[in-house]
Amino acid sequence: LLLSDNFIHSRLCVDEVLDHPFKSEMSFFSRLQHEGRTVVAEGVIDLLVDRGDEILVIDFKSDRFVDEEVHRFQIETYIDAARRLYKKKTSGLIVYLRDIARSIRYEG
Repeated sequence: LLLSDNFIHSRLCVDEVLDHPFKSEMSFFSRLQHEGRTVVAEGVIDLLVDRGDEILVIDFKSDRFVDEEVHRFQIETYIDAARRLYKKKTSGLIVYLRDIARSIRYEG
């Protein structure tokens, strides 16, 4: 079983993605503050869903190790970059492909 199948066949995918335009593997650069300094972050958003009045940023995790603090920082960086780019309300979703039920939503 491919890990991606866990998401593709999930209720989460049906509810959040399938009826909306989306982009995958979207690269970006973004300025952010880190330890009192301005730095440039480079990232790749796994899936960006345009839900009309809102952007949903999805980051897939396939590893067995879950570090919610690291994942939170990463998705918040992605949310901020997408919000600045699209000028819309933006939220994020971390999808743990080994256990879709553990997915975590972050409001931007």
